[in-house]
Amino acid sequence: MHHLLLRIVTILFLLCHYMESTGQLTPNAIDSLENLLENEPSTKNQIDLMNQLSVQYYRVSVYKEQEYAYKAYKLSKDTGYKRGEAQALKNIGIVQRTIGAPLDSILHYYNQSLVIAEQEDFLEIKIALLNNIGLSLGEYAQYQRALNYLLKSIDLDEEHMPMSWKRTMILANIGGLYYKLEDYNKALFYFNKSHDLADEHGYDFINLMHIDDIATTKYKLGEKENAQNIIINSLEEIRAEGDYESLYQSMLALIDIWLEEDKLTSSKDLAFKMLEELEIHNLPIYRCQLYSRLSDLEYRLKHHDHALEYGNKSLDCADQKTSNIILTEALKRMYKVYDFYNDTEMKDSIHNRYVVAAEKEFDRKVDIAVGEEEFKYENLLKEREIELLKEKQKASERLTRFLIGGVCSFLLLSLFTGYLFIRKNKFANILALKNKALKQTEQSLADKNKMLEKYIESNIQLSQFAHIASHDLKAPLRTVSSFIGLAKNSGKDRLSTSENEYLDLSLKATKDMYQLVEDLLSYSKVNALELQIEEIEMSALIEEIETHLNYSIREKGAKINSDCSIQKIYGDKTKLRQVFENLLSNAIKFVPNDRTPQIDLTCEDRGEYWLFNIADNGIGIDPNYVSLVFEPFKQLNSKDEFSGTGLGLALCREIVEKHHGKIWIESLVGKGTNVYFTINKYLSSMTA
Repeated sequence: MHHLLLRIVTILFLLCHYMESTGQLTPNAIDSLENLLENEPSTKNQIDLMNQLSVQYYRVSVYKEQEYAYKAYKLSKDTGYKRGEAQALKNIGIVQRTIGAPLDSILHYYNQSLVIAEQEDFLEIKIALLNNIGLSLGEYAQYQRALNYLLKSIDLDEEHMPMSWKRTMILANIGGLYYKLEDYNKALFYFNKSHDLADEHGYDFINLMHIDDIATTKYKLGEKENAQNIIINSLEEIRAEGDYESLYQSMLALIDIWLEEDKLTSSKDLAFKMLEELEIHNLPIYRCQLYSRLSDLEYRLKHHDHALEYGNKSLDCADQKTSNIILTEALKRMYKVYDFYNDTEMKDSIHNRYVVAAEKEFDRKVDIAVGEEEFKYENLLKEREIELLKEKQKASERLTRFLIGGVCSFLLLSLFTGYLFIRKNKFANILALKNKALKQTEQSLADKNKMLEKYIESNIQLSQFAHIASHDLKAPLRTVSSFIGLAKNSGKDRLSTSENEYLDLSLKATKDMYQLVEDLLSYSKVNALELQIEEIEMSALIEEIETHLNYSIREKGAKINSDCSIQKIYGDKTKLRQVFENLLSNAIKFVPNDRTPQIDLTCEDRGEYWLFNIADNGIGIDPNYVSLVFEPFKQLNSKDEFSGTGLGLALCREIVEKHHGKIWIESLVGKGTNVYFTINKYLSSMTA
């Protein structure tokens, strides 16, 4: 047991140490991992070690990288170890990319791994896969899709993961993609960001891996001498690290710069040195690229036989790797060589092959462009679908809570009404008849209440509830109110004072309940209906509202001062009228009787939104309770003092939020109240 624990601790120490400090193992450390693997009894630990060895042999030996990746995949598949399987599939995808396999083959393994990572919530693997898919798409010129994957990868890493060398790697990859898009300033921005993070946290190997990218970007921006020196001064350090992929990328970049600078002898010396090293560290994709450059170099040196030799090797390589880009470049160079030899037959053959390859390349670019547009459109649809689902879920949850409160109030009213009429069974025959009708009504209300409960349990749609509330609930309430009125008028001389008071209370309760149903109906419609966005003249809207509130204004002698610098806004006119009417009504209503209401309505442009303020000199609100007033059925004052159902401000909040705005209150008791709310200025474009 002691030896097993010691072995596990050793494995974890080695893995974590190189992953967080250098990202690449020395040969001695690789040997240590292989020794641990040889003596490891745990199958899961064996799979983890195989996967890690595959990662570490990347840029060192593609054969070992492939061997460990496939072994890890088979063993994890046999044992059902999902994390190991996802890692192994990712590593096989990396192997496919290293050997220059077709894009479909690379993405096949990445996507299999991504499915497992998403199902099992392996976030770290998912981030790595998004980065790798982006790199592969970029290599096949699908730049927009590639950029989407890389940006998703860095967003997830920065939001959920601790700082590691992987973040600097992703940033550098984004810089590389912007280089391919010929946005060199943005490319340099991401390279510098990656470089600074790597320096800060001691990830020197990351900077060495991207020497070629940084140098070529600086070269494109005019720093020609600096670009060459960056690569020359780094080659031996990269070679010492054993990172041969980065070494060959940097050597190819320097060869390209020297060809551009017409330094043909230096280019040739470096190219042959690289060719010798490729005999030892066989990386086919770089051999293919080197043949292409050697053909061009020998042609420019007028060594046409050698240009022909390397051109043919480049063609063979392009055919094997199914690389249309390398093929077209090789064909163009071969055509020049055969033109020099005046070989018409071979020129025609090369020309015909070039036409076919060029057509394929054109078709490929068309397919890429169409695919990227479809990709952007699908993403847009998915984002819109997610947004709509969230809005519907939010609306449904809120309405359910509000309905439960309304149903409870309704039940209390039903019980109270039944109690009153049971006590009054001693009335005369006419009252008995009215009692019977009331009992029938009570039963009808109970049936409707059960219907509401069933709708709540089955998550009914908002429009169905609005129909029930407007027709099936209000009609019984009108009946109850009418019968109570008839009972009161018919029996007022025969009823005691307390009994008349009971009937008055019942009548008032039914009226309050009727108003509550009306307000609930309005509240439910806010979420049930889509916004009808239109252009609104502010001066006309304010004038309509003041006309509608004319009776309340004259009754209280209220003074409304409007100072609105905005001429037109976009929004749902009907709903916004409700907001202004509710807020102005409150400003008029919540004022002491010995004080004349003074109300200031202002509006102004705040960049991305419009800001509105309604200020009054009313009774004010204790700051400790300001947040409560926007909750449904919350009233800070007694109904005897100020009437209402407590849904007005809740309705305002829902409407404002539907307009992508916010609403809040600043107030002090006895000092008046300021109600602020905002409306998004760009609603018209959101609904277009």
